[in-house]
Amino acid sequence: MANNHPDLIFLMETKLHASQYHFLKAYKETYSAHTINCSVNGGGKAGGLAIIWNHCTLNMTIINSDLYYVDMLISNPHNTQNWRATEKFGGNTLEPNITSSFRNTISHCDLQDLGYNGSIYTWTNRQPGEQLIKSRLDRFLATSNWTSMFPKYANYHLVRYRSDHCPILLEFSQDFRCRTNNPKHYCKRFEQIWTTDEQHTSIVMDAWNNKQGGTKEKLQHTLNALRNWGRKTFGIIPTRIKETQQALETLQLKSDTQRLNQQIKAKEKELDDLLEKEEMWWSHRSRALWLTHGDKNTKFFHLKASQRRKKNSIDSIKDPNGLQHSATFLNHFQQLFTSQPTTLVNETVQVVKNKITQDMYDHLSEDFTAEEVFNAIKDMKILVAPGPDGLPAKFYHTYWDIIGNDITKMALQVLNHEGNPEPFNTTHICLIPKITNPSQPSEFRPISLCNVTLKIITKTIANRIKTILPDIISPNQSAFVPGRLITDNSLIANEIFHYLSQTTRQTGFVGIKTDMAKAYDRLEWDFLQATLESMNFPTKMTNNILKCVSTVSFSILINGKPSRAFSPKRGLRQGDPLSPYLFIICVDVLSALISKAQNNKFIHGVKVAPRAPEITHLFFADDSLMFCRATKDETTHMKALITTYQQASVDHFSKYLGQPTFIGKYKNQAFNYIQDRVWKKLKGWKERNLSFAGRGTLIKVVAQAIPTYLMSCFLLPKGLCNHMEGLISRFWWGSNVDQRKIHW
Repeated sequence: MANNHPDLIFLMETKLHASQYHFLKAYKETYSAHTINCSVNGGGKAGGLAIIWNHCTLNMTIINSDLYYVDMLISNPHNTQNWRATEKFGGNTLEPNITSSFRNTISHCDLQDLGYNGSIYTWTNRQPGEQLIKSRLDRFLATSNWTSMFPKYANYHLVRYRSDHCPILLEFSQDFRCRTNNPKHYCKRFEQIWTTDEQHTSIVMDAWNNKQGGTKEKLQHTLNALRNWGRKTFGIIPTRIKETQQALETLQLKSDTQRLNQQIKAKEKELDDLLEKEEMWWSHRSRALWLTHGDKNTKFFHLKASQRRKKNSIDSIKDPNGLQHSATFLNHFQQLFTSQPTTLVNETVQVVKNKITQDMYDHLSEDFTAEEVFNAIKDMKILVAPGPDGLPAKFYHTYWDIIGNDITKMALQVLNHEGNPEPFNTTHICLIPKITNPSQPSEFRPISLCNVTLKIITKTIANRIKTILPDIISPNQSAFVPGRLITDNSLIANEIFHYLSQTTRQTGFVGIKTDMAKAYDRLEWDFLQATLESMNFPTKMTNNILKCVSTVSFSILINGKPSRAFSPKRGLRQGDPLSPYLFIICVDVLSALISKAQNNKFIHGVKVAPRAPEITHLFFADDSLMFCRATKDETTHMKALITTYQQASVDHFSKYLGQPTFIGKYKNQAFNYIQDRVWKKLKGWKERNLSFAGRGTLIKVVAQAIPTYLMSCFLLPKGLCNHMEGLISRFWWGSNVDQRKIHW
């Protein structure tokens, strides 16, 4: 209390009676308290609760309380809205049916977990050795209305001291306008709602045609012109909606006349337009790509955008020394993208020598055309997050008739005439958490937000390269190759594991599952160049690829603010259309090394039947499965092959697609994580925020898509399918604690 000055404190297992809370006397000027006496059983004490609140900042009404819970109504003296906080004490979760009631309660009450910072566990039995149990028993849950009221919040698990439980601290604020505190640091971006006004095309045409300079200067000048016009034309939409509603109410209170009715209809149309623009504005920020606007789902999009902003915020990150500062990210990624010495590169890549035939070479050497450039932009998703220039693909789609010639000339200059892509090759690194509550920079995945101008160039190259990939990439690789399904290798892998578990042959086999750690980020550029040259890629195309890869400059986005720029010395960008194809081309070197060893009888693969092919490896992009006989010679040779590839490319081998490799008899337990994922997707969105059309889209595109990949390889238990069907039905029909709707 002295260090953090919380407004509300909840104590459990106090083992005290009301008369024993002597320490509260020191805080009586500021804090009030409600206490629950502990119980006495067999001479020992157990339980005891205490709610302590700052009566200067909170109004507290205790609704009900018992030995195990306190139900309270809380309000801010400066705000008329109330919220209700309920803390409940429970045990460990074991089987899914034990937690189903708790999950249903969360769903019915429209609650969401507020997450946490700090240690994962809030409770421990403090027993030694194998008897030690830890669990996250204590958590904050809140409704979507509460998170909208207090969009800036953070839950902290504090240090546990002399108790089974650690204190949890919730900090929150109504200040939602963090972006406007220092707007010069944040990115200027194109707004989708600008396209709803009739003047938007003329604004772009005037700005584009009247600006002298190159393509980069014209793009920035046009965006600035749109922003200035947008501020004047659209203003602050919520304010305009409120003003229009007040004007409409004033008109409706007057006596009916024909002229007045016309004014009311005009004002209603104006309000419809404003509400549609508000919905589009929130839709743009929600990144709910599975659902388009037009359903008046403003509330849904608002909640989705708020949740997304909270999920992407970085509140507490420590460096290895325990210090908390944003520079930790910059140091981490500068080190990650720093080149390391390689060995035997040219010798290693000889295994893929001359994979490009003369016909392929001629096709790759042809000059790029304007049609290929247009096809590249046409294939892009229009509203994915833009790069540093703030212009998404929708800008290019909408105004291609105005800007298309200049963009095409710029792209063809780079592709055909040794132009320089560096002016457009700035990239923001967006940090996506790999785990639920990351605490180290290494627990974030760096996704590159490239400028669309640069993506047009790289996607044009990628579209041409992918036409030859089925002929040059080993059949053992199933990812990113046209005409191949990643599920094919999954089926083969499970057939092999089934065979290994059933076979009675004396000769044993070993299966090695590997994942390349930071696979894209660690790939050395000299290894990439050597691989392309060894495969016989045309020199012009190789140079174009290397220019796009090596002239990049990175800035890291931390809570929306870009860091200072730095230039990497290795790595491929996750988010660049060209990167997946370059990566599997480089990984094909490892595939060729293994195949060569197999041909030379140094290793032997698994044959599940006498006439079946011998399988030594299966690749799923950066995940891999390798097989050989369980002998010292073959395992040593397999290790040597992996080491050779690591030394040449500096990729490090550390789940292959999240699928279980051995199921056994207990299928429900093995596949239970699927229904957990479905439940998490549906639990946070109440039916009042989505129409039936919106709910149907969410079910089809998101919820039903989650088990589809797994079901392509496995027959899921009927009980599991019925349970997921029940989750979807409750979400569709909207049953809640007050009303049981009929499920037709």
